[in-house]
Parts: sequence; C-alpha cells; structure tokens
Amino acid sequence: VDTCFNAIVRLCDEAAADLTSLDLKESSRRAYFSKESALALKAIALLYQASDLFNGNLDYINFVNKNGEPLFSSTKDKEKWKRAAEAAEEAIQVCLENGKHLVNDQYASTTLQTYMLNIERSIQTWGFLSDEALLMIKGKGTEGGDDFFFYTLPDITIDPNHYLTGTSMSPSLKMVEMFYTVNGLPIDQDPSFGGGNIYAMTQETDPYYTDVVVMREDIPVLHTRREPRFYACIAADRTKWQRGPKGQEINYNLTVEAYKGESFGSQYDIVSSTVAQNINGYWWKKFLESELTTKEYVVSANRTLPIIRLAELYLMQAEAWNEYLEKPDARVYSPLNKVRERAGIPDVVTAWKSYSNNPEKVDNRDGMRDIIQREINLEFALEGHRFWNLRRWKTAHIELNEKQYGWNVLGENAQAFYNDYNGP
Repeated sequence: VDTCFNAIVRLCDEAAADLTSLDLKESSRRAYFSKESALALKAIALLYQASDLFNGNLDYINFVNKNGEPLFSSTKDKEKWKRAAEAAEEAIQVCLENGKHLVNDQYASTTLQTYMLNIERSIQTWGFLSDEALLMIKGKGTEGGDDFFFYTLPDITIDPNHYLTGTSMSPSLKMVEMFYTVNGLPIDQDPSFGGGNIYAMTQETDPYYTDVVVMREDIPVLHTRREPRFYACIAADRTKWQRGPKGQEINYNLTVEAYKGESFGSQYDIVSSTVAQNINGYWWKKFLESELTTKEYVVSANRTLPIIRLAELYLMQAEAWNEYLEKPDARVYSPLNKVRERAGIPDVVTAWKSYSNNPEKVDNRDGMRDIIQREINLEFALEGHRFWNLRRWKTAHIELNEKQYGWNVLGENAQAFYNDYNGP
C-alpha cells in the first residue's frame, strides 16, 4: 500500500512540475486541472497514507501479497503525518501565489447573510471559474444537480419547463444537529444553547436573524442561534430561503413551512417511496443560489462541481500537524481558524475557552482531533467527503450504523409535526 501511495505522490510531483492552468474557455472540458490541483492531490494522498485506515491498521495484518509480504504496515509511522502536513502547506502556498483564496469577499444586506453568501459562493464553480476550488469536474451532457436538492413546489402550472418538482433528498437529522451554535460549538457543549431541551418550542427575537429565521413565531430551539453554515446549507421549518436577485422590489424570499399541506410540506396522506417526497422535514440549500429566482433554475451545461477546495487544504494542514505534534500549537489552530473565520464563528480557542463546558478540550491532541474532524464534516457537508473520511478515520462502522430520525412529515400542525414535542 505504501508503494502505491508513494507512486501517486511521485506522479503528482511530476504533474505539478509540468502543468500550467488549462484554457477555461474550452466548453467541452470535463475537468479543470492545474499545478494547484496536482499538489492538492499529493497532499490528500499523503493524508490518507498517514490515516488510521492505512497507517498501522492491525485489522489488515493478515493481508499479504503473493510472496507472503504484508500489504499494510502493522506499526504506526508518525512521520507520515509530518509529510502530509508539509505537503498541505506547500499546496496552500502555491494556491496563494496563483490567486486562489477562501471566498470571503461577498456582501449582503445583513452580517449573517454576508457570511451565508460567502459560504454559498465557496462551492459555486460555473464554467470552471472559482477563486477557491482547485479541482472541478463537469457531468455528461447537460446534467445538473438542482433537481436533487430542491423542495416540491405547490404550483408548477405557470411554466412547467422551468420549475422543479423536488425530490426526497434531504439532510439527516444527525447532520442538522451536527452544525455548531452561533458560538462555534457543538450544541451539547454550549451551555447557553437551548436551556437543556433543543426540541422545545421558542420564538426568535434577535434582529441578527432578520430574514433568516421567522421572527416571533413558534419554532424549535434547534433552528435558532445556529452558525451561518447551518442557515446557508439547510432549510428548516420556519426559517427563510433567500431567493431572487438583489435590488428587486419583489420579495422572492420563501418561508419554509413544513407541516403537511403547507408550501414546503407533504401533499400526501402517506409516506411513499414512489413519489418525490421529503421524509424527515429538512431540505438542502447547498449548491443552490440565493440570488436566482425559482423559475431561473434550469439544468445548465456549464454547471461544474468542486472536488477539492482550498478550505480542505487548510483543514488537512490542521489535522496532520495535530496528529504529529505532542501538543497542538499555532500550526494546528491557525489553518483551522481561517476556515472558521469565513464561516462566521469565533476562533477555536476563544470558542472553547470562553463559551464551552469543556474548555480544556482545545489543549490536547485527542480533543483537537474530535474538533477538527467535526469541522471537516461541517465545512464539506454534502460534498462527498464524509463517507471516505469516516473510513480513513476507522469510524464508519459506528457512524453509519446509527438509526435515522426525523419529524412526522404528515403532521398538519406544530404539535403533530414535532411529535407532541417529545423529540424526533
């Protein structure tokens, strides 16, 4: 296995030495590849080589080749983490020299919506154009992804060719609960959040959440006082879905009303596997654009998807140095905080030392490992990373075998929808 990883690293080095950015005007291109892409792939290969799945994995101790030689190392090599950290730093440096940066230059009408817009734009790569994406691909023909994530519209009779009917794709409740509070902490680590019951009903009154959360209307604590990535990525009951271009007199923003018979809610009397139906009460907003009106969503031949973003390199750098060092220092905190700053949450030390019920967690490797892994899951939610990361961390058998929960999508009022307020 090490021989294979080393060969990949060698190929990436050779590619990086020869590559310049490809012509972005070539409409038939299926992928965008550059020196930054090559070095990013090198760093990813080294990160996988250093991870528990391949670095001293005793589960594979009996896997041998035809000569009886072990395919997997049975002892952990700490130096592999250093190689991965240095490779991530090298790739980041080249990215910065060539104009790549975390998208953090968008502005909206409120502070919260500004954070949300920057998060949204970080993954938008129309026509292989992106300040942050390092590797992008395009589907065959005119494939797009909008119809996988959209809600079911109550009326498509006006222009059925330009409206989407929605699907059953939705974030798990586990993912909904995984996002941080506004203090940049897990909901169970922030004593200021929820008063002990995150499923209780409350009302939002803080002007900070104007046009993002419905004001002065019953709403679960779970949907309030969350980090900007939560509202940028997830449409939850009684939150707002920003729609339509800036400066329009018409307010295209939609209120997410999820009870049965409401605009976002089920229009059926049963949960069925044969129709496009949301089954747990949440919708994905990621990959959609808040400045497009609904009828402007059409399948586009120019839609591309980011495979690697600069944010990944920063989090890889933090993870690798954390595993290599005896105690985390600026080499761990600094790259992690770059991603957190763009996400609109406090730096990791401030968050845990000032607001959490476990302030010592940021002082040791084990604590920071948990924090970094969660940050990776949040930053790249729905981007196809988590399945592979859980495998390399050797936690997939735990994480992916838990029961899935949701709300009663056939409930016609708050009490029925929220399961008599007894939790999901």
